Amino acid sequence: MNFKNEIILNGNFGPNGLALTNKVDKSYRMGAELSLNYQINEHWNLKNNSSFVYSKIKEENISFSPILTPKFIVNQEVNYKFKNLTINLTSRFQDSSYMDFSNGTKLPSYVIFNSGVLYDWNQWQVGFFVNNITNKRYFNYGYTEADGTGKYFIQMPRNFMASLKFKVF
Repeated sequence: MNFKNEIILNGNFGPNGLALTNKVDKSYRMGAELSLNYQINEHWNLKNNSSFVYSKIKEENISFSPILTPKFIVNQEVNYKFKNLTINLTSRFQDSSYMDFSNGTKLPSYVIFNSGVLYDWNQWQVGFFVNNITNKRYFNYGYTEADGTGKYFIQMPRNFMASLKFKVF
């Protein structure tokens, strides 16, 4: 897709904390997304959702990558189901992305792993989840100060969650 006068994030925040935007002369985005769901047998299932994007902004004869736009994102999931019990393991890879128009400050790439156990009983479902199993310190958002210093939003360390659902239908 080719854009003219696109309004994009510029990596800064206003005094009210809202993200600021700029209008750029020209921008270009091209990408592909793949979704796959493969049932190996009655117990095992594999899922994948992957995306690739190539994008550039052209402003006053300067070409650069847009901020917060990783080239690759890959989500993988493996499920094991036996009767009423489901166990899953998921992973997410997110490529690095720039945080400023000068493409000088980057958010680093990361891989995280999550897992869950679900049990269905009549109309009830009980779940227990572990997120960020390896306790990876990662960032998926940030901005650059006026002096060029990168500020990163640290995401959750290892955490646990339980769920209880009641299915009406």
